[in-house]
Amino acid sequence: MGVIIDTLIIALGEPTSLTKAFPGCEINRLTPADSTIQRYRVALKDEDEQRYFDFLQDNCMAMTSNRFYFRMKSDKSFADRMRVRFAGNCGRK
Repeated sequence: MGVIIDTLIIALGEPTSLTKAFPGCEINRLTPADSTIQRYRVALKDEDEQRYFDFLQDNCMAMTSNRFYFRMKSDKSFADRMRVRFAGNCGRK
């Protein structure tokens, strides 16, 4: 476990689901408030990366994550595992 710093491109209101799941997370908006789609920097301390990625998939936000997208492109084993999860409607059961 360590610090996770990520950038998400998500709609207004979606940061609330992050703060509910990860109460200690820090979220900073990177785009103007009047934009429909918002870009946020998320910082999580002492959090498991796989739990974070599972949360993103379960909430259909994984492909909006710079960190997740980079990992999909650079780590074949990770990408194969995540594709299996994606086949189930964004990881939902």
